[in-house]
Amino acid sequence: MEKNEAFPVYTQLKPLVPKPAWWLLRGLILIATLMIVYLLVVHPDTGLVLVWQILIPLLPVSFALVPGLWRNICPMAFLNQLPRSLGFSRERTLPDSWRQYALYFSILAFLVFILFRKPLLNNHGLGLAVILLTALVLAFIGGFVFKGRSGWCGTFCPLAPIQKAYGHAPLIVVRNGYCESCLGCQKNCYDFNPRAAFFSDISDVNQEWSEQRRFFLALLPGLIFGFFNTVYDPENSFLIYLQSMLLPAAISTGIFYAAYNLLHLRYFKLASLYAMLALALFYWYAVPLMADGVQKLAGIQIGATEITVMQVVVLLVCFAVLIRSQISEHLFRKVNQNKASASIGKGVDALKSAMKATASMVSVEEQSSGQRFVVDKGQSLLEAIEAAELPIMAGCRMGMCGSDPVVVTEGNDNLEPPDENELSTLRRLGLEGKARLACCCKPRAGISIDLEADPTQFTTLEASDQTTEDSPDQQKIVIIGNGIAGVSTAENLREKDPDCKITMITDEPFHFYNRMGLESVIYGKTAVQGLFLIKEDWYKANHVDTWLNTRVESIDANAHTISLGTR
Repeated sequence: MEKNEAFPVYTQLKPLVPKPAWWLLRGLILIATLMIVYLLVVHPDTGLVLVWQILIPLLPVSFALVPGLWRNICPMAFLNQLPRSLGFSRERTLPDSWRQYALYFSILAFLVFILFRKPLLNNHGLGLAVILLTALVLAFIGGFVFKGRSGWCGTFCPLAPIQKAYGHAPLIVVRNGYCESCLGCQKNCYDFNPRAAFFSDISDVNQEWSEQRRFFLALLPGLIFGFFNTVYDPENSFLIYLQSMLLPAAISTGIFYAAYNLLHLRYFKLASLYAMLALALFYWYAVPLMADGVQKLAGIQIGATEITVMQVVVLLVCFAVLIRSQISEHLFRKVNQNKASASIGKGVDALKSAMKATASMVSVEEQSSGQRFVVDKGQSLLEAIEAAELPIMAGCRMGMCGSDPVVVTEGNDNLEPPDENELSTLRRLGLEGKARLACCCKPRAGISIDLEADPTQFTTLEASDQTTEDSPDQQKIVIIGNGIAGVSTAENLREKDPDCKITMITDEPFHFYNRMGLESVIYGKTAVQGLFLIKEDWYKANHVDTWLNTRVESIDANAHTISLGTR
């Protein structure tokens, strides 16, 4: 069984809801969120009951049953994805250090939110309203600056660690409705492969990366127990309150790591068990509070029997998710073991060949750092880069998310040719002939790479090494306009024909820029150059001769001539 069959990516999942329906639902949810903010300010008593006793308790069970639903309709996600969907996002790549430690920020934000809920937020409608509005604004800013979901949903959102914890083995998988084409913006993306992301996080070879996630799951049951069993008394010391809240979390964390070291349980088994224990604890205490909230808002009395039934139902859901997670983990480990053993083969001769290949090493030079490292024959370039502790963003490791493109400056022919998955991803990202995916390519001889080079600024090796001087047989192509259509046309033409002469004519005084950001120029926040969507070096690298401030007055298609007027 192939990994992408056992754990299908979102492009392989059948859409359950039409796009217009999703956008309508997202708009309605955002409006409802703003109405709740209004209610918290104007009628705080009603708003606080609605938020704390009805809406917040409904989220965790939705994460366990159908986590993709919330990720498609979340108002923060909606605002985060709005700039990209409307085409005015800056699409910058999140720095590696930010991506590495973003979970710490989201965990800290979550802990602060929980610890200060009783002292401040439970009875302060205005404060809670400000926090909700701040989260919406930050999500929008993150989507405007950074590409994909890296600016909020997959990194800094305080709900992100909870979503992965409870939704690690979803009973119902809903297809990602935002990133129609993966941008490779984050590692082990929850939207790209919702069933495999949790496993990949917990078992990641980068211990710093996986340890953050294990630590959060280790403290979660104790934190929930402490929250529901600690009473805040303003007359007592705040430190005493914090100790009562955090002591169970510390005990929970200690038991987690003791079980791993003494009982030798695998981290994933412990993580999934702790996640479902936390969910069961939450609803054991939250269901009676929800019943009280329903009575306050709707006047409907929910009896003790009904409360017990709901608690038991949640326990059954937790058990079902736990069983499903163990089955999924078995499949995940089996797939990876099969993948590792496939290169060894069967029989003594095949084993000897594999050992001989392992003994042979090839050299790789990373030009930006000047560092040299070796790659085992049969080892992926990504694995060797990580072993050398060089910065690179790893994703699905299947050649489908496109998160690890690498510019090969020398020795491109010394790499094994791309397979169908890698080639399809490179084409989707417009990087065919410009880069290779590190997780897929395997060097057969020495190569040079540049991890800091932007692959979008490179043409194919053959095109960049050749001149485009005029010749009688050279095909000459004129592109009128330097917007997205003109630039895309020039890029595709250069890929198909490295020798043709491309001339781009525009009556604009500047290269291709973000028209949606002109307000920033008008109000003096940035220069026009700050709006450029493509660096000026791109035109030189692709041998595109650009005529700015030039108007096309007429076109004679039969004579293959155009008349120009320069302003």
